[in-house]
Amino acid sequence: MPDPKLQSMELSERAHEACDNLDFPENFEAAELLFKQAFELDLLQPLDELHVKRANDYAWVLTEQSKFDEARSVINRTLSRISRSSDVEKLMVVELLAALANFEMQEGNLEEAEANLNEAVTLRRQLGITLKIVDQTREKNLAEVRALLGRPKDLEAQLKSKLDPHRANPLEAPGGYNSVLEELSAILISQHRYDEARQLIAEGRELRIKCQQSISAPDQWNRMEETIRSRTSRSH
Repeated sequence: MPDPKLQSMELSERAHEACDNLDFPENFEAAELLFKQAFELDLLQPLDELHVKRANDYAWVLTEQSKFDEARSVINRTLSRISRSSDVEKLMVVELLAALANFEMQEGNLEEAEANLNEAVTLRRQLGITLKIVDQTREKNLAEVRALLGRPKDLEAQLKSKLDPHRANPLEAPGGYNSVLEELSAILISQHRYDEARQLIAEGRELRIKCQQSISAPDQWNRMEETIRSRTSRSH
């Protein structure tokens, strides 16, 4: 009888191969099916870190197709299997909560995102392990979500005041310029101001080409545009 552990690893590898070129919709479908099969096999085995990674990857493929409820189900089913009795398991919880928060932010559910990020950040700090860049990013995201919940107009004005100096000298601090564009775009999307957000997304793409540096993930602006497309399509 085939080893389910080896089977799920093989399925996951094939799913990642499909993810290498997501310009074709059929590759999304193939990746989703392969990750689903791997996930179901993982449910039959004792939980480990690879299962958590595969669950996160599977959920990501689902959210890229705007299947947010299904992605939440994958993450929550995995969370329900973790006892939190060891530091390793607590780190698994941190990863899953952070993923869940990311999905909620994409949907504009700021209260849910804040709750999940707060739990992830608090749990991570309780472990007393040196914080990595990804942990610092999560803490920054938590601060931004709280700012959006408390005073979006003030934050928007503050970010807009930073844009003109960056636009005057775009190559002086392209990373900071990119961060302002990203944060402001997220605010506009959360407020359904999609035309304004699209203008900033285009500006972010131009900056990336102009400075010829890896100042953001290549698909960062694509994801924001996909969020706008999925929300506007649901509203019609």
